Formats: sequence, C-alpha cells, structure tokens
Amino acid sequence: MAGNYLFAGSLLTAPQTAMWDLTPPDPAFAAELHGFAWLDDLAAVGDARARGRRRRGFGAGSTVSGAGRGRAGPRR
Repeated sequence: MAGNYLFAGSLLTAPQTAMWDLTPPDPAFAAELHGFAWLDDLAAVGDARARGRRRRGFGAGSTVSGAGRGRAGPRR
C-alpha cells in the first residue's frame, strides 16, 4: 500500500503509481504481477485502506486490459 512492489525478487518503489502503470523490469515480474497472488497480501491486512487498494487495482487492470481483450481493444 506504500507503493513498494516486490515481484519475482525485483523491487520497484513508486508510491503514486498504480501497479498496472509500472514498467516490469523483466518477464518474471510481469508474470507474478498478473498472477494475482498479491491479493492474499491485501486480504491479510484486511482494513479499509487495503480493500480500497484491491478495488482500485482491479478497476485499473480492467481498463488497461480492455476487459480481457488486451490492449488492442474489442474485436470487430
């Protein structure tokens, strides 16, 4: 919640940046980010701030991914 993103042994510190706006340093970081195991960490905290962060994380992720259709947007 402080903006420290640790995935696959790589730490990125970006307090004002949504996780979906990060540039992953390597494919392993990206894979762990998109693996959603981090949800367990937020659930373990269990307070209102963690719940809000979890909701924002999913909302931003849905916008970036185009609701499951990738960055290219909807198929025509």
